[in-house]
Amino acid sequence: MVDVVTNFPKRDTRSSLSSDVPPWYNRFLFFVFYKTRLPDFLFWLIPAIGYWGLPFGLSLYDGTTLSGSDVSYIAHAIGNLPLPTPAIVAFQNFASRLALHDPGSLPYLHDKTHLMFSILLCVASTPAVHTIKRFNLIVIELLEDGIPMCESDEVVGLYNNLRSKALQLRYIMFAALLGILASILFLSMYISPNYVFWWGNRQNGIAGLFFGIIIGVMVFLSVWVAILLAFGSLMLAELARLPLSLRPFHKDGCNGLAPIGIQIFWLWAVTSVVAFAIYIVLRWGYFGIERNPVVWLLAALFSLVVMPAIAVPPLYAARQNIKKEQAILLHKFGSNLNRHLHAATLALKGEDFNEATKAFSQYQHIKDIFDTINSTNVWPFHPRFATIAVISYLTQVALFVRQIIDLMAV
Repeated sequence: MVDVVTNFPKRDTRSSLSSDVPPWYNRFLFFVFYKTRLPDFLFWLIPAIGYWGLPFGLSLYDGTTLSGSDVSYIAHAIGNLPLPTPAIVAFQNFASRLALHDPGSLPYLHDKTHLMFSILLCVASTPAVHTIKRFNLIVIELLEDGIPMCESDEVVGLYNNLRSKALQLRYIMFAALLGILASILFLSMYISPNYVFWWGNRQNGIAGLFFGIIIGVMVFLSVWVAILLAFGSLMLAELARLPLSLRPFHKDGCNGLAPIGIQIFWLWAVTSVVAFAIYIVLRWGYFGIERNPVVWLLAALFSLVVMPAIAVPPLYAARQNIKKEQAILLHKFGSNLNRHLHAATLALKGEDFNEATKAFSQYQHIKDIFDTINSTNVWPFHPRFATIAVISYLTQVALFVRQIIDLMAV
């Protein structure tokens, strides 16, 4: 339930709350987030270097970076440069050593699905890290502002309960298991003679061996981060269901719930990138897995159900909580309005103009409060952002369904 209050409770200071509301990660993630000394907006460098850069360097070592046509193009371009002949020949020989010359091969720089996945990982890494680092700060901000109309211990207990669940070893082991399975899949492709055309096959060098390990680490971290975000979303939803103070005149224009609203959009940003990554797999394909009906089912589950479920619960809980109390308050003030309007009407009929003026004055005063409550933003952000989110999600659904239909028709 939400209350309109004027005497807001005094909360503890940030320093005391920080110890009661620890960050939403363990020591390992603390090392990754802070010991690397990377600001949030540069965290894309980790997947850029680890997931794309390292295999790229190994492909240079293996000579699987370019195709034969690439080498021909480079050789022609270098041949037109005003360089000594020995230098031109040296450059052309060097380029030739970096290529898979079989016309049916897939060199590293031609693996567009891997490249797009790398880009999407980079794009998702910054909002994912920023979102995880903000969970405890949101709770601290709300407590300092006196938004939850309950004891601080109740809020802190709710937060720490879900935090401890999110960091349970079984979820880490689950993420590790999926990472191991992903590594096994790509290592099997590394040793299989059926994938000789692929830059990562062992007959072409060692890049695929390291790439199989990198894939496992990437899947492990991605699944673990998704689990942390899911529990963080659940925590925000539970927090939004607590008694909250309705503040129509709060500076954020969202009844003081802007911290939750901003976090919801960070969650939506991460899930949108993941959903787009799934669409890319179905659209561009990767070694035929896009034609597997099981993959379609899993893609539909994650894109249309799991991903939105991470972002929607806190939004729904916050809106419903405020909307419910808004309706209660409007009913109370509406009853008073009707009573004063009726009194003014009776006074006018009895030609008691002084009493009518007094009744209308009280009516207008209550009407101003009624209009203020009625116009209160029931979203934890500007309503136009909700429209953008809905349109983007529906577009995502339409693209996904169309791609599945196209694959079924082939």
